[in-house]
Amino acid sequence: MKLIIGKSYGKRIADVMEDIFGFRYASWQAYAKGYYIIDGAKKGNEKYGTWFPKIGKGTKSGNPWTNILSSDGKYIFMKSDSESDMNKPESKALHITFIKGKNSNDPYTYAGVFVRTKRTPELGWIYERVAEEIDTDELPVIPRRTV
Repeated sequence: MKLIIGKSYGKRIADVMEDIFGFRYASWQAYAKGYYIIDGAKKGNEKYGTWFPKIGKGTKSGNPWTNILSSDGKYIFMKSDSESDMNKPESKALHITFIKGKNSNDPYTYAGVFVRTKRTPELGWIYERVAEEIDTDELPVIPRRTV
C-alpha cells in the first residue's frame, strides 16, 4: 500500500497497524507506546519503524513530551521536560510517521518517513522528513514493542 501524506488511517494505533500492516491483535492498543521497530523491514541497510507522535504538549499525567510539527511538515521537534529522557541513544532508523492532533478524537494522519537528525537545547530532538512516499507492501513486517 502506498501511503499518502495527509491521509487519515485510523483513530487508534491499533487501527493503523491493522489496516496498513495487517496486525489483528485485539490488545495492540494496550501495548501502544508510540514507536515500534519493524523487524526484518529493511531496504538495503535501512531499518524501519512506525512512530505515532501526538502533536502538542503531553496531556496524560506523567507524559513530559512535547511534539511540534513545523509549518511546512518537514520537521518534528520532540522535547521532554525531563533531561534524562533527552539522553536517548542515537537512532538512525527510518520512522514511518503518523501524527495525531491535540484532540483525542483526531485520527492518525500519515506525515512521511522521518529520521532523527540532531538534538539542540532549544528544540530537543529534531526529526527530518526524508521521504513523502513509502510502499508498505515492500516491507516484511514482524513488529516488536520497544521501550
